[in-house]
Amino acid sequence: MLLHEIRGPTSFSDLKTVNGIFHNTFQSACNVLGLLEGDNHWNNTLNEAFLSDSPSKLRELFTVMLVFCQLSDPLTLWDTHKNNLSEDIIRQMDRYLQGDADQKDEAHIKWLIQIEDAVLAVGGQSISSYGLPQPTRTENNFENIVYQREINYDLNTLAKVVVSNEDLLTNE
Repeated sequence: MLLHEIRGPTSFSDLKTVNGIFHNTFQSACNVLGLLEGDNHWNNTLNEAFLSDSPSKLRELFTVMLVFCQLSDPLTLWDTHKNNLSEDIIRQMDRYLQGDADQKDEAHIKWLIQIEDAVLAVGGQSISSYGLPQPTRTENNFENIVYQREINYDLNTLAKVVVSNEDLLTNE
């Protein structure tokens, strides 16, 4: 498309230069020239899917769109829909963290890690190559809190519950 619009290019850099401004990708040069149709239909697709699908299915859809649909601005789609795409993670975190202010950011990071794992499995590239932020993979505080709550129980109380309820069991 750029070869039809830019007259007399002598290098690939010339194709990426539009109105004297050098663009990092051919896609951004095409976008500036108005040669791409944009992501409105993908935005509408995610909005419609949000009405009937679960957040995990939305993440699968976003992964497919990211890898196979050549989105012109994946970062804007992510910014627009990140709360819908991570709604279940936010709800799960809210249950354990009781309204911690950073839980949405942490949920978005967890969501990005899930998306990156899926994109790596399907497309073989990291999400940063699609223009999305690279998630930091550190020990997740949320998962540590959940784990600590699951293993942190009073052995004496548990033993009392077992002793008091053991007689209620049947032979079967």
